[in-house]
Amino acid sequence: MGHAPRMFSLRVSGGLVYTDGLLLARDILVSGEKIADLVRSGQPAAAERVLRADGRLVLPAMIDMHVHARDPGYTYKEDYRSMSEAAAAGGVSMVVDMPNVEPPTLSPEDLQDKQAIASARSIVDVAHWCSGVNEDQIEPLAAAGAAGFKIVQLSGEYPRDPRLSCNDDGRLLRLFRRIAATGLPCVVHPFNQRLYDQLVADLRAEGVPPDWRALSRVYTTSAIWDSAVASLLALQELTGVRLHVAHLHSAHAIEMVRRAKQEGRAVTAEIDPKYYTLSLDDLERLHGRACPAGYVASDEARMAAIREALLDGTIDNVSSDHAPHTAEEIKLLEGDAFLAAAGLPMLDVTFMLVLDDYVSGLLPIQRVVELVASAPAAILGIADRKGRLAVGMDADLVVVDTSSPHVIRDSDVRSKVGWTPYDGRVVGARIEACVRRGEIIARDRQVVSDATTGQEVLDPRPALRAKALEPTT
Repeated sequence: MGHAPRMFSLRVSGGLVYTDGLLLARDILVSGEKIADLVRSGQPAAAERVLRADGRLVLPAMIDMHVHARDPGYTYKEDYRSMSEAAAAGGVSMVVDMPNVEPPTLSPEDLQDKQAIASARSIVDVAHWCSGVNEDQIEPLAAAGAAGFKIVQLSGEYPRDPRLSCNDDGRLLRLFRRIAATGLPCVVHPFNQRLYDQLVADLRAEGVPPDWRALSRVYTTSAIWDSAVASLLALQELTGVRLHVAHLHSAHAIEMVRRAKQEGRAVTAEIDPKYYTLSLDDLERLHGRACPAGYVASDEARMAAIREALLDGTIDNVSSDHAPHTAEEIKLLEGDAFLAAAGLPMLDVTFMLVLDDYVSGLLPIQRVVELVASAPAAILGIADRKGRLAVGMDADLVVVDTSSPHVIRDSDVRSKVGWTPYDGRVVGARIEACVRRGEIIARDRQVVSDATTGQEVLDPRPALRAKALEPTT
């Protein structure tokens, strides 16, 4: 007596699937949350649901390692539900959020509260960076399921929360030693705050209008970033901490990171696309809606360094730095920008911007996948589950249309703030569908109404946590 044919839960059919470094005409068969097989198109296999790709690209979904969900504490501009809708529409199946919320993520109790909120609201998978500035909380946070630690070298008022800031090298040395012992990565927003403060004071003394233009020019001054990255790399060499440099966009800092990586040191780096896709013209046209970018793109040598780093792997990943503020808050940048909040909602568009570089011939598809999926998975220690389309991996994928141009519109934005600095931008790729662990969660930028909530990816991971807390010899 014969067995009934196996029934798969989902079949993604007719697409060009990126697997093992190649784009191949394959169908993906999904069983539950996992990829069960990749078969030639047309090969018989029954499935409860079929997602037709029909010649489109099928790629790993994006893992966004730098997201400000604003939840809890600032939910008037974003919360886990709206953030995750923007993520799903933009082809992101997992985010790692930042600790500058209210209360900030300083302790295991703060982390557990945030995990509970995210588990109830987010439709994409979630992990959490936790504050790395309190020495006595580093080991407990590692044990509680932190993805790693975040330190900001800026200081001031929200969103530059002084409770999360450290720009004292002696204290950073102590913190790096403690974080290194956990084995977890430490993301640092590099910034020479004292130099920045002096440059701002100079502008005020000269009577320069303190608007979005002045803020963008000062904030992106190369020396501010170069001096900070040099110091961080020196401390990394002393401690062996797994340093992840955020916002890497100055040419000299890129070269310093490249050299550290060539030496085999535990250094990785990321960039967010506003620094190389928004121009000075965009800044002049959009004002605060494009701040603090613009001046980076006006420097040809700097742009060439960024492009080289994206190609050669010096920059490991592209993240969104999704940092939504309301239109009213952005309007304050017209007055005294140095006292206003600056940040851009980016989850809806970041993957499309990276794909546009592929369509334009600036990035090979291999680098696209590495930048948005496989490198983040490796940095987070989840490459055995996510970041690749292969048998046994989580079925996290996107269907991408590159056959015709797509116009980005404010009206399509899923983020609660409802605007994007890329309104009117024409890109060569559109996310048609996003699948998270075998479940279709978005189609044509619309979130599937009955999509279930995501999971806490790094909680629990008892074996890893136990290993992270083993005493070093």
